[in-house]
Amino acid sequence: MLKGANVHEEVLDDAVVRYGARNARVVGHHGLLLISAGPLQLRERAIKRLFDIVVTASALIALVPLMLAIALAIKMQDGGPVLFVQRRMGRGNRFFKIYKFRSMTVTRADRDGRVSALRHDQGVTRVGRFIRSTSLDELPQLFNVFIGDMSHVGPRPHAIGSQVGSKLFWEVDHRYWQRHGL
Repeated sequence: MLKGANVHEEVLDDAVVRYGARNARVVGHHGLLLISAGPLQLRERAIKRLFDIVVTASALIALVPLMLAIALAIKMQDGGPVLFVQRRMGRGNRFFKIYKFRSMTVTRADRDGRVSALRHDQGVTRVGRFIRSTSLDELPQLFNVFIGDMSHVGPRPHAIGSQVGSKLFWEVDHRYWQRHGL
């Protein structure tokens, strides 16, 4: 719960001293075990954001010809939209639109993410099969990083309807909401 709330918290437990636990410190004769480090400080966030902008701008400049070629191949294949846009949840539980190159036929696109991608999915186009196998379908996410929706370092936002079996991710893993810290 503390991690999910982005609170800096330590647990006081003398067993930490006896067992020599990792990521622990001793104050007086008491052991403190770090449970949650809390959010990044302003300086750390600024450095992280600067890193995202510099790396992403450089990558976008270098990859423009490749991205244009992929967009052209997708458009020539079936005339449909080049990008697949899906609603995701990011930092602070805010929604944003994530961009990917479309790898599925237009009729099979799953905007809610209820069905996980399968290796031999029948709805994948020829171009889509190639860009998925090389992860080139993910390149438009560089725009998400550049505008600040995502970061190069941090949890990957799942589709809102992502499921494990018949249950939503947060119904299966009680730590799910920790990935959306404040």
